[in-house]
Amino acid sequence: MAGKIGDYVAIARKYGNDWFIGAMADWTPRTLSLPLDFLDETKYSAVIYADGNDAKINPMDIIVMKTKVTLSDTLTAKLASGGGYVVYLKLTNN
Repeated sequence: MAGKIGDYVAIARKYGNDWFIGAMADWTPRTLSLPLDFLDETKYSAVIYADGNDAKINPMDIIVMKTKVTLSDTLTAKLASGGGYVVYLKLTNN
């Protein structure tokens, strides 16, 4: 998906009908735009694990969000210093 050696990386992997997205950063906080245009034309249930507000001092501070997404959506990953971002996309019928 995106990356710069030594700075950050964002990858997507497919397993069956489900997708997994992972991103991590160096010690510079950053925001990444993650377009979902690689998905097919169906809806997915997304479970997002993101850095919380205090993640730079407490690495266990995470936010878990659930939403529906399609290929026209773009996720915004806010990475704390040394932070990460994970998304599980499960194919849904509604």
